[in-house]
Amino acid sequence: MAANYDFLNFNEEEYWQYKDEIHNSGGFHVMSDFGSQLMGGIRRIGENSRAFEKAVAAAKFAVEEFNQKENGELKFLQVLNVNAEPGAGSVYYITLEAKEPHHDELKQFHAKVWSKISNRFQLQSFRVAPYAVKDSGTGDNCCCCLRIDNLQPWMDENYLYYKCFFTAKELLSIEVNRNTPKRHGFIRFKSRSAAEKILAAYEEKLMPDAAQVYQLDWVY
Repeated sequence: MAANYDFLNFNEEEYWQYKDEIHNSGGFHVMSDFGSQLMGGIRRIGENSRAFEKAVAAAKFAVEEFNQKENGELKFLQVLNVNAEPGAGSVYYITLEAKEPHHDELKQFHAKVWSKISNRFQLQSFRVAPYAVKDSGTGDNCCCCLRIDNLQPWMDENYLYYKCFFTAKELLSIEVNRNTPKRHGFIRFKSRSAAEKILAAYEEKLMPDAAQVYQLDWVY
């Protein structure tokens, strides 16, 4: 017997899309607002909310905890995205940007932090984001790069990875340039043949959850 979703503002197909986003990303990429309609559902947190301010504090705590446990020297820069799971307190799924001293390269990290009812934080996981720029040791000369244009403000690295390219073989990294009026990104691969396959397969194809096609081209 099919489940009844009439009491919610989305149908069964949309519900399973929401569940897939959680499964594929581990909670770090939830685009839809479906979670806010479910008890304990994971939902995206806006930058102007009090919850986002608390998540920033949780992100700084996560970096400090990582540095202490791993004898690291990461410098926290900013929070790029937050998803939250309410419960006994809240669990924050935070995408943050940080850098190591004496290095210009910025990296993105995923931090899962439990904000307890007592307002104390507990770091549950901290990792380099799977799409983050790899160390220069991979060699730029072996990286074939595609540029993706006309990105909407909400199309971040999490979206491009988990919704668009995470099944692509030989994917090295994804970067979104946020410093220009027209946002664009760079998709790097280990080989030119892998990039060629993506370019051919995605031509004139609609982007997920968007009324626009992929605009991909080579970066030389």
